[in-house]
Amino acid sequence: HGCTLDETIAGTSTAYYLRAILYINTYGATVNLINSRITENEGPMGAILESRAKLNVFNTTISDNYINSSTNTINGGDIIIWASNDNSKINISQSVIARNTLARSNNGVFYAQRGTTNVECSAIFDNKLANGNNASLISGSLITAENNYWGSNERPDSKVSKWVILTANAPEMAFVGVSEAIPINLNTYNTTTGETGAVEGMPDVTLGVEYTLNNDNQATVTITNGA
Repeated sequence: HGCTLDETIAGTSTAYYLRAILYINTYGATVNLINSRITENEGPMGAILESRAKLNVFNTTISDNYINSSTNTINGGDIIIWASNDNSKINISQSVIARNTLARSNNGVFYAQRGTTNVECSAIFDNKLANGNNASLISGSLITAENNYWGSNERPDSKVSKWVILTANAPEMAFVGVSEAIPINLNTYNTTTGETGAVEGMPDVTLGVEYTLNNDNQATVTITNGA
């Protein structure tokens, strides 16, 4: 948490960068990242997570990191999670990947280059490029990413056919001077065929809200276990 990689640590070459905050290079390994936080780190790096083996990520938050490129702007700075080998097997569930910044636009949040990547029951939102544009969500085709919330109720990517939407149980009527709680949920999915249904196992997540009913409203809402 809160680490800054000084660019001079790479030595005299402007092409050097940190491979990843967590880099698994042993092909037969199995690594479990559980109940963890990787937050507010900054520096020239290839990715936040890169695995050439089996990596299970559960109930983990990866947020508010700045993935910069090497000082010559050629290397790194364009991936959050990278499956980089035929032995890669990344599984992510009940996790939050949010508000990270990528210096470059080559790949994006998930680079499913080789092996397999599966992401489910997670919240992925507000990951940006340094220029303020949205980061690409998925690069490469070797990924399954169903039953996730992507920061919008719209279909997030052509590789996704089932996604979680934000719903609110607004009262049918409201009275002046009376406060009303409006439950906001992440427990419903949509599909490309128009099907909707219930989904369980979403992570606890705090989201910004863009509406104001009165001066007492909070700027954020926290959703626990999908509701």
